[in-house]
Amino acid sequence: MANNFLTKFLKISLVSGIIGLLTLFYNNRSSGPFYLDYLSVYGYFISLSIGATFLILLMYLTRAGWGIVIKRVPEHLMSLLPIYALLFIPILFGLDHIFEWLDPSHIANDPLIQAKLPYLNLEFFVIRNIVYFVVFATISSYYWKNSIRQDSSNKETSIEITKNLQRKSPLALLLMSLVTSFASFDWLMSLYPHWFSTIFGIYYFAGCMVFVLAVTILIYEVLLRYKLIKDYPNTEHFHDLSKLLYGFVIFWSYVSFSQYFLTWYANIPEFTQWYYPRLTGDWKILFYTLIALHFVLPLFGFMSRHVKRNALGRISFCILFIVIHYLDMRFIVYPNFTDVNSISGNEYFLLIAFTLIIIPLISFKIFKYKILPENDPRYSESKKLENAL
Repeated sequence: MANNFLTKFLKISLVSGIIGLLTLFYNNRSSGPFYLDYLSVYGYFISLSIGATFLILLMYLTRAGWGIVIKRVPEHLMSLLPIYALLFIPILFGLDHIFEWLDPSHIANDPLIQAKLPYLNLEFFVIRNIVYFVVFATISSYYWKNSIRQDSSNKETSIEITKNLQRKSPLALLLMSLVTSFASFDWLMSLYPHWFSTIFGIYYFAGCMVFVLAVTILIYEVLLRYKLIKDYPNTEHFHDLSKLLYGFVIFWSYVSFSQYFLTWYANIPEFTQWYYPRLTGDWKILFYTLIALHFVLPLFGFMSRHVKRNALGRISFCILFIVIHYLDMRFIVYPNFTDVNSISGNEYFLLIAFTLIIIPLISFKIFKYKILPENDPRYSESKKLENAL
């Protein structure tokens, strides 16, 4: 009965999220601020599935046997990438509200935008995004379907599936890296077309990895707490996930500082105008909040192995990283458009609507398929994981 009740609740949540999203879009279809809110929330949620795809590809590329026990949740997360092609459609209706390089008055009076028109134009933007979602959908679906197929395969077929996915992982990772970088350029960096950063794609990638690792840890903690799985993943697997999470938090900090430092050092007016509004007024508070909560606190608070191996400690930090990642997304999207750092009603409703859609979709997959990929040839190796440090 509990399972039937939960399934009905998730279906109601999914339908409510879809209706809520459509209603918000219809009521605000002529509102420029709404499309900024939508872009911020969309960029946040899709980063979860993008990060999951990178995590799975990296595991196959490095033949990381330790991660087999915890790979199924990231696989389900990455399998949602094709759905984001549909969720991207509302953004297409608000492009002229979001991007000033589509505004004829800006183009006529801005030589820098004029110089970038061969790249920043509507037709090429749409074509590029079609390519992005084709690559996202193809790679994520291919790896997810083959992993699921492995659950019902014999030993020989299972080994061949793993070898096949390992062989294809270098090319898949290269394509994902290129597509993610250019997608982040188009969706986020081009919001202010005068400014550019060659490491912006890496900056976005680092945030994706922080997000997916934090969510993966939390989902497995919930599954263990409600006895949907037992024994595995154990403390050793959580320890490794936490070490990886800690590493990407510090990597995000390094890339963020590098991007800021190079802009500060060059001191070119067109570049400094991206950071200037983020260092003044309301946004100045968020600037230092990101430094404090996305770097200083984790650097010392999450470094200890005792914190990583303690459920309450890692859960607390994971919740922090999930929240701070959205604040980072807001830091990217809004400051060049408004001096006010406040979350609007539409932004709250969009966050709720996306959550009501994504959580049921993930839950249905978790309930339908095996949570532990026991047929993977490296599963026994993963169960024996021990951390020396």
